[in-house]
Amino acid sequence: LCGNTGSQTVTFTSSDACRDIPTFSALLNYTDTTAPGITCPANLSLVCDGDYATEINTWISTATSNDACGTPTITTNFNINSLPVVACDAGTVTVIFTATDGCGNTATCSSQIIFNQTSGIQLYKTISSITDVNGDGLTGVGDIINYAFTVTNTGNVTLTNVTLSDPLITETGGPIASLAPGASNSTAFTGIYTITQANMNTGYVQNTATVTGTAPNGTAVTDI
Repeated sequence: LCGNTGSQTVTFTSSDACRDIPTFSALLNYTDTTAPGITCPANLSLVCDGDYATEINTWISTATSNDACGTPTITTNFNINSLPVVACDAGTVTVIFTATDGCGNTATCSSQIIFNQTSGIQLYKTISSITDVNGDGLTGVGDIINYAFTVTNTGNVTLTNVTLSDPLITETGGPIASLAPGASNSTAFTGIYTITQANMNTGYVQNTATVTGTAPNGTAVTDI
């Protein structure tokens, strides 16, 4: 009866010296309530390249289970088709494995898929134009330098609250609420600077801009 649940009628017969033979019967109910054994695979570490379906499915298949009365079925709460494109932003995904035997007894364990996060940002600053304020055809005191900025997410996780700081210029625009991996934004930030006599004396304008974004783990990512 191992591994099954059900009932069975048992008839008892006895006799004495007078050969009287009374009989009686009893109904025995039996239930298998022993959970199967289950062993989860070790945590899986993945590079965030978006091409990990085969590796994850192979990893899931290495979970094992045992039961005294047969081979249990193993299922998980994980669906590769529901894995978001930006899975790296999560950092880790917990997979719950459930073993179920023939009588419906279950046992669970869990392991994690760990996505290796790399955050990065790049700032490219250019002079888009110079406004000739006095119209003399020359670049001089009082003319305005117009700056353009291109911000690129060079990592594999989404950056949020991307801001720009340039203490010398008058800056407008931003912040960028969200910047996906590989994405660039060249319209969020602009800046202007009015040329001074000191700039004319040195022959140049020198300033430094800094861009800062926030990775999913809360870390600040910067570039100048």
